[in-house]
Amino acid sequence: MKDRWYLKPDVLIVVAVWLALLPFRDEISLVLGYPLRLAATEIAVGTLRLFGSPVTNEATTIYTGTSEIAITDACSGVEELLALFLAGYLISRRGQKNLGWTLFAWLFTLPAVIVANVLRLVAVILLEGAYGETVLTGTWHTAFGYAQAIMAIALVYLCGKLVRKLS
Repeated sequence: MKDRWYLKPDVLIVVAVWLALLPFRDEISLVLGYPLRLAATEIAVGTLRLFGSPVTNEATTIYTGTSEIAITDACSGVEELLALFLAGYLISRRGQKNLGWTLFAWLFTLPAVIVANVLRLVAVILLEGAYGETVLTGTWHTAFGYAQAIMAIALVYLCGKLVRKLS
């Protein structure tokens, strides 16, 4: 008989808590949005400067020399955070036999969101230099948002695989 991991009590509790938090998305965004934006901005600018790019920032605004890019709450990853926490837990739980290791892998969701956002910001800044401000809006912006979510889920999945090999 197949293991019905999705019927285990801890999975049902996490799903119930997630559903209970949905009405509080705006409050969660207010609390977590700015710190996530600031962390991603600082790391992205630091990374680009490490490789010689003349970018600077003031709080969550990035200056490239030709453009001023404001990192908004929508760009922080906080909009997808609840969904990614649920997906991260389900991915972690599916791949782990031990609840402790599941929680360890699941807690990597927040750093995964930040890392994915840093990669997104670096790509946007580099492409903005090559293609202009067109990469900051429309289809480009939407595609980068989807790519960020996919990268975060992939990072959680890979962390879970690593934890499973080590345990």
